[in-house]
Amino acid sequence: LTPEIFKEIGKSEICLKTITQCFNNEITSKNKPKEWKESRTKLIPKKKKPTVKDFRPISLTNISYKLFMSIIKDEIENHLKINHLIKENQMGFTKGGRKEDNIFILQYLVEKAFTSKKKKTLVLITVDYSKAYDSIDREKMIEALIEYKIHPHIIDNIIKLYSGDYTKIRFGEQEKRIDITSGIKQGCTLSTTLFKIVTYMIIKELEKRGRGYQIDDITLESLFFADDSILMAESVENAKHNLNILTEVSKKYGLNLNREKCKIIIYNDTENTKEIEGIKVEENVKYLGVTIDNKKDLFKTQREMIRKNAEKYANMTHGIICRSVNKILMGKTYWKCVILPSLLQNIGIIKFNQKEISDLQTIENGVYRKILEGRNNTPISVLRGEIGSSLMETRFIESKLLMAKSIIEGENELTKKILAKVREDRKNTWNNQVNTYLQKIGMNYNEIYTLKKIEIKNKVKKWDTQKWREELEKRTSTHIYRIFKTEIKEEQCYDNRLESIILFQARANTLELNKRKRYKQEDPKCELCGYKEENLIHFLIECKELEESRNKELIKKCKDENKELMAGKILFEKEEIEEIKCMLGKMWRYRKRKLEEINRNI
Repeated sequence: LTPEIFKEIGKSEICLKTITQCFNNEITSKNKPKEWKESRTKLIPKKKKPTVKDFRPISLTNISYKLFMSIIKDEIENHLKINHLIKENQMGFTKGGRKEDNIFILQYLVEKAFTSKKKKTLVLITVDYSKAYDSIDREKMIEALIEYKIHPHIIDNIIKLYSGDYTKIRFGEQEKRIDITSGIKQGCTLSTTLFKIVTYMIIKELEKRGRGYQIDDITLESLFFADDSILMAESVENAKHNLNILTEVSKKYGLNLNREKCKIIIYNDTENTKEIEGIKVEENVKYLGVTIDNKKDLFKTQREMIRKNAEKYANMTHGIICRSVNKILMGKTYWKCVILPSLLQNIGIIKFNQKEISDLQTIENGVYRKILEGRNNTPISVLRGEIGSSLMETRFIESKLLMAKSIIEGENELTKKILAKVREDRKNTWNNQVNTYLQKIGMNYNEIYTLKKIEIKNKVKKWDTQKWREELEKRTSTHIYRIFKTEIKEEQCYDNRLESIILFQARANTLELNKRKRYKQEDPKCELCGYKEENLIHFLIECKELEESRNKELIKKCKDENKELMAGKILFEKEEIEEIKCMLGKMWRYRKRKLEEINRNI
């Protein structure tokens, strides 16, 4: 049955009762459906011209099997929760668990190593397993389930479904069956929980026999996010001890360390250690996508990488959008929905100084100028207003506050405890930046507890809008814009035509008119009609040479004794925006032709 059929079945009470009864019967049945033991492996190419190594195998399993195993998964997860068997330092495959929590804890440990009364050595070992999912010893996995007192019926079902399972792979016209004897089943909804329980066994042994890193009343031997783990210790000797325990217990469950990919960094190393158990000591390591340095400022390299990547992708903007049917829409989507989420991961944790944030803002301003084809003197407030973009700093503020909110509302007691310690620590850089941000937007820390996430976002947005209004007020050139543009909102009126460029530059008051010549001590008069200064109002309303190019009905509709208000009505009239764009394009082209004629005759 297809997923669509199951969705329809789910709408019927009778069908739901029938399926429930079928699944209940399956719990105690001796023989499992043949289809439940079969998976189909599809090879997805990672690149355009793949070699054998460039295919990613994806396993597809029966829908009813997935539903059944989801029920089993929920039962096991409830058992772990009710009996307080969850290991708080395994964030992966856990409800509400995020990789940011691991990075947050690491930041706390590193800073405390430097700010304690006596500097402490901190050894971190990033652990890489070779083919973690495929290597799990199934017998040992079942033993782990028994040790965790999972219901015998559930264990029995897992054994039966893992016995004699196989996958089919199609190569062109040929199909081959491969029997599977090791590893956790790919494409199964229960697999993440099974893998997590295996890591619990490793964590349990580290807690029992390991030598943890202690700060105040917190002791940690390891942090896990799925199979990405990191060991910690107070000395090189303790690190060796913990690594040997991890290696031994992991091997027992079929997991083997890939020592070439394991890395070590040491903080406050007084012995100039080069390697531990054959694993090289580095200046920085990559953990969960974040580069961590062996200095107190542990994210310096990561911040520099973010800036360089921002510049790189910003420079690619024109090439990405130039062939697009609607380069404005494509450009905004490319930058706001693809690049920014990639660049700004983990900014809820990583501390950027004001200059670094300002540099990122400058890069983003350049992107928006390219997208809208704005001139170099285009005010940032106008770019933001037309694109519908918040300040870069606003994103940092929101991310920091929502990070705290997520920890507070989360179920992980370890992360909550660390947050409480961070809040007490006046030297902690994350804590100090949160306090600065709270003060900026007029909030206090208790409001993070009491307000909903949407209310926090609205407070940050209100601050951002206020900054936007203040910026508009500073510029005399944006007088018309600030009267008619009342909110930061993406405009849907721009496309690839010259008319759109002229509309944007007119709204920004950056059209290349002769008014700007006065800054160069040149004559700013209108070369078409001879008026003393060619400015925006003169171009839109007054120049008699452009009279025939104007849409008389539109001009009449927008007529006002105050010429600034009249100009604003012309530029911001939403109902007839296409007619306005056509008129502006016609006027600009006529002006260009007349100037070319004048220059030829000189």
